[in-house]
Amino acid sequence: MTADAVKTKGSFRGFMSVFLCCLAAVFEGFDLQVPGVSAPLVSSVFSMDSIDTGYFLSLSTFGMLFGALIGGRLSDHIGRKWVLIGSIVIYSVFTLLTVFSTSIEMLFWLRFLTGLGLGGALPNMFALGVESVEPGKRSTAVGLILAGPGVGGALVSAIAGMTATPEQWTVIYYVGGIAPLLTVVPLLIFFLPDRPEETAIENANASDKQDINKAMPGIMETLFGEGRAIRTLAVWTGLLSILLVLFVLLSWLPTLLVDKGLSIAEASIIQIGINLSAIPGSILAGVILDYLLKRNLIALLSVIFIAAIGGIILLATGPVSVGVMFLGATLAGVTVIGGQTMLYALAPVCYPQKGRGTGVGFSVAVGRFGSAGGPLITGYLVAFGMTSAQVLLSLIPIAGLAGVMTLFIAGSVRKEQDSK
Repeated sequence: MTADAVKTKGSFRGFMSVFLCCLAAVFEGFDLQVPGVSAPLVSSVFSMDSIDTGYFLSLSTFGMLFGALIGGRLSDHIGRKWVLIGSIVIYSVFTLLTVFSTSIEMLFWLRFLTGLGLGGALPNMFALGVESVEPGKRSTAVGLILAGPGVGGALVSAIAGMTATPEQWTVIYYVGGIAPLLTVVPLLIFFLPDRPEETAIENANASDKQDINKAMPGIMETLFGEGRAIRTLAVWTGLLSILLVLFVLLSWLPTLLVDKGLSIAEASIIQIGINLSAIPGSILAGVILDYLLKRNLIALLSVIFIAAIGGIILLATGPVSVGVMFLGATLAGVTVIGGQTMLYALAPVCYPQKGRGTGVGFSVAVGRFGSAGGPLITGYLVAFGMTSAQVLLSLIPIAGLAGVMTLFIAGSVRKEQDSK
């Protein structure tokens, strides 16, 4: 086979892998955000207070923590494809079973089990995306995949807006459970390359090809060996911070906006805005990161996080109108989700090929402390009397910390590229 034929074959496999991961991410985002858009209704049906609501919004993300650890490590041993498929089956089934909940405790357990599948899927989608394209397009691939959850979140927000009654709260759980099983799972089985590691070899750079031939490193060696300790801690801190901010917005924003005086339907419209903003935010962030890394313009990344803080301030202090809140939510969505994309794109590059699933899995898992803790802490803050504006303003220093970590990691990756 000629070099051009090998390159074409690798490019096609890369395209298929990224496309299918993006499709899987749509339903991952749908099922992940079901609790946020349904919380006002579910809280009414099950007579939950704000603390109960916080647990309801957080337990799936606690499940994601364990799912990411297990799914990431397992994928290094048996391959990304089947771990990804199994994870999708798990979160789809438990999302569907949620409609049969008869108590708050059962509702909590089902959301936790749903999170196991969601967590197992995420690191494998990122690893597949990074390994399926050439090094200069890795951030763009992750950006495309992360646009998927925004589409899923917009879909679930739209359905919630049309079924905003206590009698119809189960509709979005039926959709979130059945649709992935009937569409994504068969497509992944038949069309995701059976041996994605071949695609990785065809698209890898020289150092990655050397890593492919090495024995699989242990967990501690993967995370902290060969001078990776500081970078690993920076990735963990950055993801924990940005996901805390993001999941407070995704989970609590509808409830906070209703408390500010908007209706549930109006809050759903604004939530659609923050989710739709994920599409350009993720894609542009990936493209921008690839561009800035190539040209050593790392400092420009700070603009994204400054804009994120501006969007949060507008949500917290702006006039209570659909237009102003939609603008603030869209600005915050584009930039916060863009920052998340950059961190998720940088994380796989920090680890060797053979241990990439483990490294990304641990990064996703640590980030879940933020995504799980944020909604839970917010529940307590609301219960103790903190206003919606105060909750939102408290996110500003956390977003700033995420920005600092992103700048450090990007600079470290760029320095490593220059040294090769």
